Amino acid sequence: MSAVHRKTHKKKRVKVLMGGPSSEHEVSLKSGAKVAQHLNREKYEVEPILISRSGDWEREPEALADDTDVAFIAMHGKYGEDGTVQSILDAAGIPYTGSNAMTSALAMNKFHASELFRRHGLAIPLMFRVDKNEWQRSREEVVGRVKHYLSFPFVVKPNNQGSSVGVSIVRNWDEFLEAMRKAFTHSREALTQAFVRGTEVTCGVLDHGWPESAYALLPTEIVPRTSNFFDYDAKYAAEGSDEITPARVPEMTLKAIQRAAVAA
Repeated sequence: MSAVHRKTHKKKRVKVLMGGPSSEHEVSLKSGAKVAQHLNREKYEVEPILISRSGDWEREPEALADDTDVAFIAMHGKYGEDGTVQSILDAAGIPYTGSNAMTSALAMNKFHASELFRRHGLAIPLMFRVDKNEWQRSREEVVGRVKHYLSFPFVVKPNNQGSSVGVSIVRNWDEFLEAMRKAFTHSREALTQAFVRGTEVTCGVLDHGWPESAYALLPTEIVPRTSNFFDYDAKYAAEGSDEITPARVPEMTLKAIQRAAVAA
């Protein structure tokens, strides 16, 4: 009985993964440090694991398998949120926080995720996906299509980046050309998308491990202070934005946001 008692109350061994080969490496280091700092040491045995900009692990995943109960993924953007690290952990047999590899890969692809949302009744803005080769080969055709369907301002962004990296709000055609160049420095695909005016709101969703258990947190309103939209600086600079929970919208709007978040 004593052996069972010790096993039941043993601390969970948590590896906090941070860094990685993405443009959000530095942000991930800060996220990981915060996670490691605030995990309850009475419940968890915590070890930070640094992944370099070249994708080298401080300790190889296979070596972590024997002394890890769960990996906490404190990584952003490519590698950390696009299914790559999830696939590595799956291969090593290490459980991890967040969504599985396939879901992560889909979520990081804004175009495919948006198409899936649209098919299931969620409202998405009009958008076009432009491959870098298409842009170089037939730029005038792309510009003509955008002119026909979109009006200023509209949004240009990389198809598969996080943290608003490479995002531009375009107000004239000179800005459009620069925005496309900027987007293509971060991705092989760019999105041109109708601009949506309104209150910026984020809504987290948690579950207990199966889809039917999903529930939404209170929506949070975001008011950028350092930028005119919620860009990289507004997200990560000190006092870059005010975050107000619950969002200052009517109760029925709060409920609608929560329903949409769980549906997504």
